Amino acid sequence: MHSHLPAAPVPRAPGHLQPVSRRRAVVRATSAFTGAALLSGMLAYLLPGAGLAVVTGAVGLAVVGGVFAVRRTAQRRSHLIRVNDDAVALINSGRLREACSTLDALAGEAREDPALHALIAYNRGVATLRMGDAPAALSMLEAVAGSRWLNDPELPYRELLALALSQAYWSLGDPGTARAYLDTARETLSPARAGLTVSMEAVLALSMGQTPLALRVLREGRSAAEGVLVASQLRTLRVLEAFALTRLDPAHEHGDEVRRLLDGARPVQPWDHVGLRSVWPEFDAFCRIHGLEAPGEHRGDRAAWVA
Repeated sequence: MHSHLPAAPVPRAPGHLQPVSRRRAVVRATSAFTGAALLSGMLAYLLPGAGLAVVTGAVGLAVVGGVFAVRRTAQRRSHLIRVNDDAVALINSGRLREACSTLDALAGEAREDPALHALIAYNRGVATLRMGDAPAALSMLEAVAGSRWLNDPELPYRELLALALSQAYWSLGDPGTARAYLDTARETLSPARAGLTVSMEAVLALSMGQTPLALRVLREGRSAAEGVLVASQLRTLRVLEAFALTRLDPAHEHGDEVRRLLDGARPVQPWDHVGLRSVWPEFDAFCRIHGLEAPGEHRGDRAAWVA
């Protein structure tokens, strides 16, 4: 998510990204050079007596104007990237509504920078997914995937996008597609980032009744996950492991370990585990039984998750 990814004023929602020519940024950055060069030729033709001086002055104007245009474009893009990174920090700290408001405003500013706009839309989709609105999140994430702006193999976003799509499809009851996207992410992730897949691997296993496999994934992947996940995601891994232990037979033999894991998942922060709880009744019930809700967070109906 780190560049380390709708309310007005976005003219088109992130779910309707329009492919934009990659030449636009280059054309915009060099337009001042081209315009000034044409102007110099015209003046030299109209004022032949002053041709050399006019051409020299126009070329100088072209250089100054071009440098100014390129510098202004770079400064504006740096500003947008900084704001995007601030929004990512808000997501990682659980301030999801604030992050969404920031990203909505930023998407309008970045409309003419399609690569950056795709990254912003991706981050907006991730925030929406964590808030429990999988249909809206999937619309955004599929649009980002369709735009192909985050497909550069030298950037880390392809794998992150595949992971987000995996969770979105699982949330909507399509574990087959979720597995396919998860496998895509696993094939391309570097060993140093392999811990990113642990949560989704465990969720798929648990939801298919493969509790021993889920526990093995969680325990063997714990060290790798700690190196790449943020605090809220690590809390979710602890809760998933505790949840898995209660599904073993007999569950009471693991009571001390369950309590230890849940103690490590506290204090509960706003939006912790909501992306899973909003679509997984058994997991939601487990969280409520064990007091894993932030105050005032859940009021018992789906609309409450996304209001």
